[in-house]
Amino acid sequence: MDRVRVLLLPHRYPPHGTGGVETWARTLARALVRAGHEAAVLTRDDRARRPGEAATRPAFSRWEEREQVDGSELAVHRLVHRHDDARGYRSTWDDPRFDDPVATLLAAFRPDVLHLAHPDGWGRRPAEVARAAGVPVVITLHDYKWVCGRGQMIRPPGTPCARVEESRCARCLGDQLDRGPLRGWGLRLLDRLGPGGALRREAAARDEVGVDQRRFPPARAVRRWRERRAGMLATLEGAAAVTSPSTFVADRHRASGLARAVDVIRQGMDAAPVVAERAPGPLRVGWFGTPIPTKGLGFLLRASAALPAGSVEVHVHGADAADVAREACGAPAVAHGPYPADEATARMATVDVVAIPSSWDENAPMVALEARWAGRPLLVSDRGGLPELVADDGWVVPLSLEAWAERLALLAARPGATVEAARRAPSPRTAADMADDYVAVYARVVGGAT
Repeated sequence: MDRVRVLLLPHRYPPHGTGGVETWARTLARALVRAGHEAAVLTRDDRARRPGEAATRPAFSRWEEREQVDGSELAVHRLVHRHDDARGYRSTWDDPRFDDPVATLLAAFRPDVLHLAHPDGWGRRPAEVARAAGVPVVITLHDYKWVCGRGQMIRPPGTPCARVEESRCARCLGDQLDRGPLRGWGLRLLDRLGPGGALRREAAARDEVGVDQRRFPPARAVRRWRERRAGMLATLEGAAAVTSPSTFVADRHRASGLARAVDVIRQGMDAAPVVAERAPGPLRVGWFGTPIPTKGLGFLLRASAALPAGSVEVHVHGADAADVAREACGAPAVAHGPYPADEATARMATVDVVAIPSSWDENAPMVALEARWAGRPLLVSDRGGLPELVADDGWVVPLSLEAWAERLALLAARPGATVEAARRAPSPRTAADMADDYVAVYARVVGGAT
């Protein structure tokens, strides 16, 4: 396709959102512009309100920024919308207030394709507005938000779910499902007036109770769960194309009711390859990310604490000293704090191996691709799409403390193993490679094939 106009909708976008989906969206948008295509971004600004902000920036106001990309410009449109702006459960996935701003931008930019990168906050509405306007829709599955209200298919108190089940899912989301517009209005008012936030306190109290110990919600709540499930699946089925960065996540959606084909398109990025030799000393294990429980920081620290003193150091990037201290369990750990995305590969070059001990069924985290650009092998759990990211340049380890402690001990005893693994790594995939694959999908759907 000679030239394509793409409107890309991630749920957040840098610099205000710096997670994997946000990084992927920025990488793809910039790669499209560099390749001579036209791209624009519509994203949500979900930052916390500041004093007096409600009077000057109401929900769903929109403004535009310009991002420079090698002499060209990428327009970034930000729409103020936070999760607590939802009027009730239905508006978390089917909010008609998105219709006008999305339709306005479609009319102004006139894209060939709308690419919905993640439904968090957006729900299904932008895709339906685009379809009604005759604009083909491409959807990328970055996690399980289309079929799981929580997104990660993890139920309290932290147990992975292998499948979607009404009896369990309805209990998992029970209090949210029972929130109609009136209750939603009351909780939003308390959230703004009360200390600590009523919505956050409600969620914290709910998640202290395991799903299997919860009451089954009333019939109206179950109907709301069924409506979301049917509506979200209908949007996926009606899209011109659906893609996923991993085979695992594509298969999980098909097992959860999706009947259509899913194109697997691997992630790519651009970085300067890093060449660094291993320095003498203990095995340096790097952990990179946000310190949420499912990312496995505490698990990694507990596994390393079981090893002989002086054999392993865990270097934590993305969490501060307080986060590490809460999880350390006596492990030799060094907290390096949060870091800008463009520093990831340079930081990874200072460690011997990059660990991804996630407890949830990950898709294709950017950390894995950054490690390959940094020339560092991977040590990953056997969850989700993680095993797909490891060739001969790393190790896939069952998610048990004993297995991880054993693998760390073996690597500490044989320092050359990480160097040898890094030498076997295939060439990292570039952003241009990824963009070319998406352009092929765009050309297909613009041409009318689905």
